[in-house]
Amino acid sequence: MSARHPTGRTAAAATEPPPAGTGALTVLCRSFADDFPGGLDAFHDALGRRGLTTEVHERVDGRFPDGELCVDLPGDPTGAHVLVHQSLTGPAEQVDRSVLALLAVARAYREHGARKVTAVVPHLAYARHDRHVPGERRPIMAGLLAQLAATAGIDTLITLASGAEDRLGPLSGPLNLVQLPSDQALLALVRPWVLPGRTVLVAPDAGAARQVRRLGDRLHLPVVTATKRRTGPDSVTAALTSSPPGPADRVIIVDDLITSAGTMLAVARLVRAEFEGCQVLCAATHLRPTATGEQRLAAALRDGTLHRVLTTDAAGHRPRITGLDVTAVLPLIADAVASHVLPDHAPLAERPTAHAGSH
Repeated sequence: MSARHPTGRTAAAATEPPPAGTGALTVLCRSFADDFPGGLDAFHDALGRRGLTTEVHERVDGRFPDGELCVDLPGDPTGAHVLVHQSLTGPAEQVDRSVLALLAVARAYREHGARKVTAVVPHLAYARHDRHVPGERRPIMAGLLAQLAATAGIDTLITLASGAEDRLGPLSGPLNLVQLPSDQALLALVRPWVLPGRTVLVAPDAGAARQVRRLGDRLHLPVVTATKRRTGPDSVTAALTSSPPGPADRVIIVDDLITSAGTMLAVARLVRAEFEGCQVLCAATHLRPTATGEQRLAAALRDGTLHRVLTTDAAGHRPRITGLDVTAVLPLIADAVASHVLPDHAPLAERPTAHAGSH
């Protein structure tokens, strides 16, 4: 295969990384560069505030003429701590291609002398495939992905938490899986929309309740919890499990992920009936909508079921829907990564110091 040449590869090849063992090397995979066009600037800013710089390799993965994956390093990584940035989102087939590209890029740097490889993945693919479901015979894909990452030579994988932290941790095996808390991102999304004394937060299911209570404590807001029951692949029924604290003019439903939007809309209709005349907003860390989900959100924003949808671009999706506010989350992630490369850094999960921008 070495005699073939990849098509469409534009890796930067101008400079060599620092001498062995003395520095970090930032690598942008093709999917990350496409999904986060301002990503490199965010990381440079975070590093610059600490007086740090890194060499940069861009788009090191490409395709051979026959379509097979090719990785070609533009410089010698011997002794470097390599920070590989990849986006694992988009259509299903693109996710799988991006996963394989991440693994191949990590293996290439490791085989050619990298001292350490850290993967930075804003949205972790297959994070919801974290346990066996009664009546189904499916693999635990989150565990498989962690094992593949470790085998490829990835020491640490940094991602923004997506609500399954407790279950994902034991699945990571030899991989150091760092799930950055999303509290700061959600706080920045929600705070500008709070009407003091007239706002209630809603946790749409038991899994979201703990985080929503933390957010309520930070903002001094009451919290109502709901429960959901799936009645089909894209359909959900919901009920409140705690009593409303009184009337409210604005209700904000807070969750970690929107895909089909079934849960969010079922809870939105429920709280509109409970809090008559209120505005209903929803805030979610990750937006990875299916075609049905995108249609549902657009319709709900048009007909007034939802007043606003607040989310980040962690999953790389920025649908052009009126009433959908997407906030850049890379400054938060970049700050955590910059802390990670400092010799005296604290554990990442204990210092999510940057704030995502407001809407």
